[in-house]
Amino acid sequence: MDALAGMVQQYCHDNNIDEVEFDPNVKVLNPNSEKGGIEAILNAQLCHMEDLQLQIMAMGALKVSEREIEVVLAGMVAHEGLLPVAEAALFTLMSLAHSNFNATVIQQNQLSKFAMDKAFKQHPTSLP
Repeated sequence: MDALAGMVQQYCHDNNIDEVEFDPNVKVLNPNSEKGGIEAILNAQLCHMEDLQLQIMAMGALKVSEREIEVVLAGMVAHEGLLPVAEAALFTLMSLAHSNFNATVIQQNQLSKFAMDKAFKQHPTSLP
């Protein structure tokens, strides 16, 4: 866990945020709970929109793992001839690449070049 995620956890701990219902369909969980992780960070942001410091810490803590990027790329390869899959995967990767951390993870993944080259060769006029 990086330092920003730790700071969000500490904020939740210091403010006794274990579980807060703000919508009948959604619960806010402390990142120290067994569910934890990204879901808890996002829920803390939603619950405390007015807290500038929490928002900054939480936004910096949201990073995507190599596994999630690997799944997107593997999906592209598994369905390489299908334009809707290529479009959805490239949209996801472009959105994720706005973070320097995520961009580095995408660039370092061995499937990245292969999957993207295939997609652009198969759909040269349809993809951005």
